[in-house]
Amino acid sequence: MATEYTPPDETTVNKSVTIPRALASEVDARTDARGFSHFVSDPAEHALALTRTREIIEA
Repeated sequence: MATEYTPPDETTVNKSVTIPRALASEVDARTDARGFSHFVSDPAEHALALTRTREIIEA
């Protein structure tokens, strides 16, 4: 469900999240500056897809 990187513009929003320092360091080590957002966005999209599916099934 990965999407292509979209540069910051009116289609994106800057959000602040708090995560463990060790987790942030490990993600930073594996991505470039723009890759961090992409790395975090992909699982969020996946989680939302699962939540929507669950909601449909429960309805």
